[in-house]
Amino acid sequence: MVANPKEITWPYHSLEEYFAIEGAGHVRYEYWDGQILCIETLSPSTESRDRGPKRAAYQALPSLMEYLLVAQDAPHVTHYLRQGNDWVRSDYGSLDLSVVLPSIECTLALSELYKDVEFP
Repeated sequence: MVANPKEITWPYHSLEEYFAIEGAGHVRYEYWDGQILCIETLSPSTESRDRGPKRAAYQALPSLMEYLLVAQDAPHVTHYLRQGNDWVRSDYGSLDLSVVLPSIECTLALSELYKDVEFP
């Protein structure tokens, strides 16, 4: 099932149904109900929404185990990890650090994430 992104409305009632796939110069939205990890790139115009109501909506999904917020103006990642019924927040603000993502058995080095990025 493919949806027009304009049909996916606030307050993200469709998060459990659709996710975006970007590639080959276009974005398509497909049905999927098992997200375990969400990664958001923050921007000045969306940061408060991504940190507030959007994060809460994602964290309400039973399948979601991790939520990652990636800054684009500085080397900084905020990682939320589900532990039982709670969410544990960790912040990483140095290129020398790595974020462990247990839901996908991966370690993300900030030096690799921000490779070739020039900060203001």
